[in-house]
Amino acid sequence: MKNKIIWLCFLSIIFYSCYHEWVFRPEIKGYVYDDQIREPIVAKLYFLPVEEDFTDTISTNLNGKFLFSKISSRDWALPALEKPKGPPTSNKIIVTCPNFVNDTIDFTEVKIEDNVIMLDTIYLKRK
Repeated sequence: MKNKIIWLCFLSIIFYSCYHEWVFRPEIKGYVYDDQIREPIVAKLYFLPVEEDFTDTISTNLNGKFLFSKISSRDWALPALEKPKGPPTSNKIIVTCPNFVNDTIDFTEVKIEDNVIMLDTIYLKRK
């Protein structure tokens, strides 16, 4: 009986270590504001695709806040195996709003904490 319990604990530890989560794109948060009056605006944001079949579009809320959700995959794999292929990643977001100049945000050098990218407030200039 004692050997079975030890064996069961050993197998549980092995299987637990084989369940992985791979993050293809972290969560991206931020705000969009009017450059002149410093108030939030409702804008559309496009996550620039690397390939044509992956496009992600969102709008800000009334407070100017936006959120691109995390894209990840959870799967069983041995530690030595290659991570699964996911949607291609990009490091650019296009921000558009009527009567404002479009802006492209490059977040290549932005620090990622706990799979979250917190962008600085984006200020759009009027046309």
